Order: sequence, then structure tokens, then C-alpha cells
Amino acid sequence: MRRLRTWLQNLALGALGVGLAVVLAEGLARVVWSEPPVATAPAELPAGLEEIRGMRAVLRPNVRAIHKGVLFETNSAGFRDREYPKQKPPGTTRIVLVGDSFTMAQGVAIEHSYANRLEEMLADHPGGPYEVLNLGVSGFAINQVFNRMVRLGAAYDPDLVVYGLTLNDIDGPRYRDLIHRFSFIQQRVRYERFRESRSHLLRLAWPRLQSLRELLDPPPDSYLNELLVNYAEDSPAWADFVRAIERFGRTQERLQLPIVVFIHSQLFYLNMFHPFSGIYDQVGREAERAGLRVIQTFPAFLGEDPRAVWVAQHDFHPNSRGHEILAEALYAGLIELAAGDQDRWPVPMPPLGTGRPGQ
Repeated sequence: MRRLRTWLQNLALGALGVGLAVVLAEGLARVVWSEPPVATAPAELPAGLEEIRGMRAVLRPNVRAIHKGVLFETNSAGFRDREYPKQKPPGTTRIVLVGDSFTMAQGVAIEHSYANRLEEMLADHPGGPYEVLNLGVSGFAINQVFNRMVRLGAAYDPDLVVYGLTLNDIDGPRYRDLIHRFSFIQQRVRYERFRESRSHLLRLAWPRLQSLRELLDPPPDSYLNELLVNYAEDSPAWADFVRAIERFGRTQERLQLPIVVFIHSQLFYLNMFHPFSGIYDQVGREAERAGLRVIQTFPAFLGEDPRAVWVAQHDFHPNSRGHEILAEALYAGLIELAAGDQDRWPVPMPPLGTGRPGQ
């Protein structure tokens, strides 16, 4: 009987300890966790403009329409920016950005794009004036980005090209589609199961536990698992991707045009267990092996609430805040690369923010 009473007392003490630990953890979570800031409301749209859809529509020159809820305008060359002469003005440092919908700033007013923000950030630096041309196109994968860089970007006499690379750029003829469109929705439901819970501890801990689960054992129906299959070293899709990266490297040397690979972060699981980090590192190593410089963006997003950087609840493109973070990461990375060890690279960087020789 005494043994049973002792066992019950120990059980009660253990339960009390766990309860106190949970209460303390809940209190700490309430101090640490807060609601993400509300995304900036979109600007009022001009009346009478048509809604355009699809890749062909966003490639047309002189478009003025609505696309993904924002004003969308292209210049006479068919990219989402103001007009530029092919020959850059004397003394100007020109940067061309190529990439997909992240670079194009899908769902975001053009003045909030990371291309525009970068140009503003460079405005007060020596070595200018600076121009940043945005040639991003929604839906482009790596080979389409390469062709746009060579056929259009190079014609604008750039001093530097930045390739905004998103992990789905590996998509191509030999890419393996393993999930249906509802899988990603189901994944989101799991991830946000306790988003509206009264418990701040659950709101804080649950997404991190889901990230850890994805990191250690990616579910077969997850987008991460599909990417891991296609980024595997023996994957046909990865072999095609490597050849495309090598084309960028050869073109850099042929044109004597420095190219920076700017690796966009996936905008979910933005915590220490972020399960996509290994793929970013794999892509970065391959780009550097091809002689290209690399800037990673995930460190800049670490700790952000994903919903605070999305265009909308079911649109995971970066919003204005997301583009601000991207611009800051790109700016800091370019300044560091320009000031770094030039002997390591086959093609020198322009001296961004440091002035030109002789100034």
C-alpha cells in the first residue's frame, strides 16, 4: 500500500511539474509570439483595364492591364519596367535581373519589387548612377531564363546580371511530378492547424515541429519530397539543371559579364528547421563550381512569419514586405561580393558602391 501511495505521489508531482512547465512555456510564448503585421493594402486600380492571364500576355510589349490584382505594364521591349535605351548612358552601371515570377514581382506593384528597391538603395552610392532592369517573367524555368538573358538582357549592355533562381526552376521535360495540386493544400492545412488556437505555445511550436518532421522524414505527398527526388544527383532533371547552370558559366566567360545567382527562399517553414536549406546549398555549390557567384536569401527570412510575407493566403509569392527583404539581401550580398576577393572568380564584378578606379 505504501508503495502504491508513493507511486501516486510521484505521479502527481510529475504531472504538476509538467503542468507548471507548460504554463511557463505558454507565458514565454505569449511574450515571444505576436501576430504578423498586416500586409499593405493594394493601391486603387485604374478603371477600364482588362485582366490578363498567362505567360504570353505578360511577355507582350506595351501592355497596360491588371494582372494578379495589380497594375501591370510592360515597355516596348516586353519587360515590366520603364523604357531604357539599348546603349546605357555614359558612366552608368547597369544591372539586369532575370528570373521567374519572384523577380517579375507577381502580385506586387512594380515600385515595391526588389528590382526597384535595389535601384533606390544604390542611388546614393559612388560609382553610379545605377540602373536595375527587371526582365523577370512569370512561369520561366532555368532554360527560358537563360535564353531571355542572352537574347534580350545582353542587348542592354549590362555590367552585371543577377539570376533570381527559385527552386521550381528545375522544372523541365524530365522533371518528375509526384504530387497533385491538393497535396500542397493538405500540407498547408497541417502546417497551420493551430494558427487560430488560443494557446500561443501551440501557435509557436506546431509550425516548427512540422518543419522538423519535413526535415527528418519528408512525407511522400509533400512538395519537399518532390523537389528532393528531382534534385537527387542521379536524377535526369538534376542533370539537365546542371547543364543549364554550366551554360550560364560559359556565357559569363564568353561575354565577360559577371553573373550572380540569387537563390530565392521558399516562403514557408521560415525557422531553424527550414527543410529546403540543403537544396539551396546544393544549388549554390553547383553554381560556384560553374564560376558563378551566389547570394542566399533564406538567412534574411529566418524568423519571419510566412503569412506576413505572402501576397495572399493562397499565393506564396512575396508581398511588399517580402520584396523589401529580398532587396536588402541582394543589396548586402552585391556590396560584399564587389568588395571581396576578385581573384577567386573568372570574371570581375563591377565595383558597386565603392566608386570606380580613378574616382
